[in-house]
Amino acid sequence: MRELTLFDLKKVDYHKDSEKLAQHLTAHCENDNPMFFRVIVSYFLGKIASYMRTEIRTHNHTYLPVNIYAVNLAPSGAGKTKAMNFLEEQVCHLFFDRFKGEVLPYAAEKNMAKLAMQRAQQSGETEEYELNKLYHEFKESGQWLSSFDSATPAALKQFRHKLLLANCGSLNLEIDEIGDNLTGNTDALSKLLELYDKGKLKESLVKNTKENTRMSEVKGQTHCNLIMFGTPSSLLDGSKTEEEFIKMLEKGYARRCFFGFVPEVNCNLDLTAEDIYERNMSKSANQFVTDFAQTLLK
Repeated sequence: MRELTLFDLKKVDYHKDSEKLAQHLTAHCENDNPMFFRVIVSYFLGKIASYMRTEIRTHNHTYLPVNIYAVNLAPSGAGKTKAMNFLEEQVCHLFFDRFKGEVLPYAAEKNMAKLAMQRAQQSGETEEYELNKLYHEFKESGQWLSSFDSATPAALKQFRHKLLLANCGSLNLEIDEIGDNLTGNTDALSKLLELYDKGKLKESLVKNTKENTRMSEVKGQTHCNLIMFGTPSSLLDGSKTEEEFIKMLEKGYARRCFFGFVPEVNCNLDLTAEDIYERNMSKSANQFVTDFAQTLLK
């Protein structure tokens, strides 16, 4: 028998630009442990890819949606919120603004026109009639959300319907302080487990009334992303919360998630206030962030 050996991950280089961005965050957040920042950068880049409906074509010619599920734990002071805000406001902001203002309206109009033509052929109604129905469904599905911190199964299905009508975008559940908010999101997390592989959900049969009209089925896949971050002590508390977390991993999250675990914050105590200021004001580092934001925009 051939001897099996573990692949030495230390010999694998990180992606050049994502690693440079992670290293920039270590300086920005004054935490020299890059693990948390590598996971969070990967999440945001995966999220952008899923917004644009990037897919992987497998060997048997089926298509798998690109997504990322992650659990990212670090103690207080590691820069969790600071890093999230930086990536949203300084790196990905141009992409998200253009997506919401230009890509989403264009893609939704184009896809609903296609759906209206198909439905008119089946129903015998005019394309204008079917298109107006679709516009109404799109509006009734609620406002577009780039991300959300909690959800009910019914709300997930409703927003997923909006995604299917637009044929772009993704569901993005981002839970802060996961130790405090895990049990309150168990129903939503169960649905996200179902969505992971193919981006599909079984529809619920509800009574159709004038006040609660059942929306027409739209076939297709929806991309879905998840990040849960917080402090290790609140999640791994040796009690009920940790038990629920272990159950969640056993149900399938363990093999679907990227994990980051930072036991302590590494601050360089030898740096002076002037050193920290100079590091944060580095022209080359800040120019890289500006250029990277423009790359994502393009």
